[in-house]
Amino acid sequence: MIIANPEEKSQLNQEFQELKGQRGSLEDQWQQAAELASPRDSVFNIQRTEGQDLRTSPRIYDSKAERALERATAFYGAVLTPPDQQWHNLRSSLPELNKDHDVKLYFDEITRILFSWRYRPRANFADQNHEEHHSLLGFGNSCLYVGSSFDQPLWYTSVHMSECFFSRDPRGLVDKVFRLFPMTVRQLIAEYGEDNVWKEIKDKKPEEKLKVLHVVQPNPNYDPENRLDPMRRQYMSRHMLAESVSGATRDDFYLRTGGFFTFPFACASDSHSPGENYGRGTLQRLLPDIKMLNQIGRTYIRTGHFQSDPALLLKDDSSIDTPDLRPGKHVVGGLDAKGVPTIQPFGGGGSWEVSVEMLERTANAIEEGFLLDMFSPNFEGRDRVTATEVLEELRRTGRLQTPLAGRSNNQARSVQITRELQILNDRGLLPPMPGALMEAGDEFEIEYTNPLALAQKTDGAIGAIRYVDQAMEKAQVNPEILDNVDFDEFIRLIHESEGAPAKLVRDPEDVARMRQARQAQEQQQQLMEAAPGVGRAVLDGAKAQEIAQNG
Repeated sequence: MIIANPEEKSQLNQEFQELKGQRGSLEDQWQQAAELASPRDSVFNIQRTEGQDLRTSPRIYDSKAERALERATAFYGAVLTPPDQQWHNLRSSLPELNKDHDVKLYFDEITRILFSWRYRPRANFADQNHEEHHSLLGFGNSCLYVGSSFDQPLWYTSVHMSECFFSRDPRGLVDKVFRLFPMTVRQLIAEYGEDNVWKEIKDKKPEEKLKVLHVVQPNPNYDPENRLDPMRRQYMSRHMLAESVSGATRDDFYLRTGGFFTFPFACASDSHSPGENYGRGTLQRLLPDIKMLNQIGRTYIRTGHFQSDPALLLKDDSSIDTPDLRPGKHVVGGLDAKGVPTIQPFGGGGSWEVSVEMLERTANAIEEGFLLDMFSPNFEGRDRVTATEVLEELRRTGRLQTPLAGRSNNQARSVQITRELQILNDRGLLPPMPGALMEAGDEFEIEYTNPLALAQKTDGAIGAIRYVDQAMEKAQVNPEILDNVDFDEFIRLIHESEGAPAKLVRDPEDVARMRQARQAQEQQQQLMEAAPGVGRAVLDGAKAQEIAQNG
């Protein structure tokens, strides 16, 4: 068993309790939002049993908010991290190196390798990534754990916000995470080994659940020169039980200790107030509308019930028994002596039209809150549009959706990709670095090539296409105008804006050699074509000279 430092363990427990207490009001908001719009997530301040159905809440009368959240989650997953395409590239942090063809091919290759490992079935990235978008949109925060094991270089777990507690460094970046999660006794033994699980735990029932606390934070004993000692890595890691075990004689053990070279939790947050650790999600901002929608939905249902099965007005007459209103039955006393009905439906119950109008207005407000109204191109009523108009519409949509994309990319993806590359490099799964890049240092930048990022890059492409179109049009009058157009630079700009692989573009030096060879071949061909005429001229000149000499 791993003996814990009592001071260290006590301090970690104290910090966890402080972080847990600081966000009590936020958890109340998350719980309210989850109960109305994402019942499966409504576990922030309640205990639930396995398989408990939380959709039976009497507060849910309209599922519009839940459906809007799922649509927005699917959309942002498709435009930020589409599983069927390479949604980011890597490049050198030095602009001059990005012109080196070998460097570009190297970054293309390691990006290809990275995506190959990331999207393997056992890595489980696609499913966990969907949960990340769901959490960030719904509750304003997300946390993805990037793990590695002997038989699986990369694997991923989306940490639910009810289990994740974090704090930030002075720059506002998450650098400390406390993860509180349940494990059964059987799982504890399988994960940490029998030697690290003390007797009082092993004596419990195999499926009894205990709470485990995993802490990752900057290591005060970090030594960058010592890569072999896990306790000297940049981030320290501690696994411990979060609760005292009944009957235990000692409680000063760790389940596991170690460290990480790079931060394993990729956390992202939506907008938040100054000094706050956690963001506020779209569901929180829309909570008044969601509550209103359910109240209107309740009224709408009651109005429909009343109008389809109205209350009855009965004459105060003992001759009328309790009416039997089933189909095919006779109601004795339903008419008086003059044939006037003595039973009539009550005509009240509210206005159906008003309820429908209020429902539509509130539902539209929820869609707008998730930006769902921006997802469709604005080409209604038009049979044909130009390529430039499509690019302009993509640019408009990309700009409007930039804030959420930027938070996801800058906060979570950069941490995730850095962690992935470190793991693959340590496993020897990346190719050797080009000499030019090694001499300059291995610093790199992440370039996003997802549909949303490409939409934001269309400004240059639109300007270039318009410029070339105008030049081609004017060249019909004056062909020399095309001398002003650098078509090589134009095609490279289009290549970059489309996010195409570097191997599709030849090295400029190779292009120059090809053109020189082509020019030399053309000159040689011209000489060969001119040779017969030159030969005849020489022969005629020789004959003329001979005649002149002979008289």
